[in-house]
Amino acid sequence: MVLLTGLYIDLESVMALPLIVIVTMVALLVSSLLLKEPSKEADDCIDDCIDGVDKIEGADALNAPNKRGEAGNSDTRLFGLFNRDIATVLLITFLMQVSHGPYYTFYTLYLERYHFSPSLIGWLWTLGVIAEIIFFVMIPKWKGELLAYTLLIASLLLASFRWAVIGLFPDQSVVIIAMQLLHAASYGAFHLAIIAYIHTLFKAKHRSQGQAFYSSVGYGLGGALGAYASGLIWKYSSPEATFVWAALFSLLGALVAWRCLKEGACSALKV
Repeated sequence: MVLLTGLYIDLESVMALPLIVIVTMVALLVSSLLLKEPSKEADDCIDDCIDGVDKIEGADALNAPNKRGEAGNSDTRLFGLFNRDIATVLLITFLMQVSHGPYYTFYTLYLERYHFSPSLIGWLWTLGVIAEIIFFVMIPKWKGELLAYTLLIASLLLASFRWAVIGLFPDQSVVIIAMQLLHAASYGAFHLAIIAYIHTLFKAKHRSQGQAFYSSVGYGLGGALGAYASGLIWKYSSPEATFVWAALFSLLGALVAWRCLKEGACSALKV
């Protein structure tokens, strides 16, 4: 969709963009209204799957002394929000999404400043999505072998490297293309690791609330603050500085993960 939109704008006019967005949103609304509630059989199947996941390798370590989903402190409110590990995971998510602020808000405008064509920019967005899809297709081959902690740290460090390079070498098209491949890490690997933590730290009946916290604190609060801060930096400093600052936020997330999760209750968690 992004690629086709870029090609159309390149050939016609950017004035068609609002109409394209409206049609896309209406299509999403209609498709969501057509979704059906899962049947009782599907609910039972999901429950069975959750029970099966609770028996994966490493569960015994996480079950002592508390049950899975109660790591560290069984007397927590708001579904464990005040559990140290959960608060740490939410903080890391927040920092990572703040670092994505310049990317999701100004990346297209940033590339246009360096004379990238709309069609090439569309290709770059598409390349990032393709890299992410390939990651999720390949990751089952290593199921149960990768530590969530290692994957999380790697994704944060690679995100920091990605933003720094984009900020420092915006006129190098080959470099910019290569950095889009790291979307597999800064989004794909990070999402996988965080969901593994949430699935472990929240009890089965509270996992939907855990993912809601992940979305609201990360993509909601973190994304909004990242977009606002990047706008200020873009205006009062420079466009290049917005990505350099983004690199610092994801690097800070890696430091928080290293300091607070290395010896935590989920240090042996695998994805």
